[in-house]
Amino acid sequence: MFHARAIEQDVRRYCESEGLVLSQTSIVPMGADFARTLPQIHAPLPDGLEPQRYALFVSTIEPRKQHRLLFSVWKRLLAEGVPQASRFKMVFVGRRGWLVDELLSEIDAHPSAGDSLLLFSNVPDETLAELYTQCAFCLFPSLYEGYELPIIEAFGYGKAVLASTGGAVPEVVGGLSPCLNPRDENSWYAALKLWIERPERPRYYEELIRNHFRPPTWGDAAQAFFETIDKELP
Repeated sequence: MFHARAIEQDVRRYCESEGLVLSQTSIVPMGADFARTLPQIHAPLPDGLEPQRYALFVSTIEPRKQHRLLFSVWKRLLAEGVPQASRFKMVFVGRRGWLVDELLSEIDAHPSAGDSLLLFSNVPDETLAELYTQCAFCLFPSLYEGYELPIIEAFGYGKAVLASTGGAVPEVVGGLSPCLNPRDENSWYAALKLWIERPERPRYYEELIRNHFRPPTWGDAAQAFFETIDKELP
């Protein structure tokens, strides 16, 4: 049983390549009772951030998540003066993962660190909620995912996401935001530049999210799971 068509197809391809037999499979989407998890206490934004003047990326810092891609794009944008023109910033939120010492050293040594590029870890739920609420849009360039909660969280706050085409990400996005090749730096550069300079562009997707984002609840997911079990098992 899988919760995304893309993952099922990838598993089937792997089994075929290895000469393995995969029995009958089914798709049961995961639930997302987002409204029940919203913090009831509001927190101020971290120092240096202004509402609607930063892009937010929530993820563990590890190679697969593609922080390096965003850092490279950010340096290009800074060299052209794009973020500076509107006091725009980029925010990474997440704990430090593995194989990122070199990247974090490069970020720490760059003039943008702590200025236009901010990194936060161990952020309280109330602060994270405020970061989502006040951001201009979110980012998610991961190379591969089976499901990704930060996209659901972003949509729950009504925020558009520049997302990737990695794994099941497009299924999670469901046409409510653009999905870009996570290995195509030029596409990310162009999209981020456009959304910074023309803030009405993410607003279009925010309207789609308001009108069409209806994720299944965990109750729906559980019901679908047991209905599938009852149907498939003798």
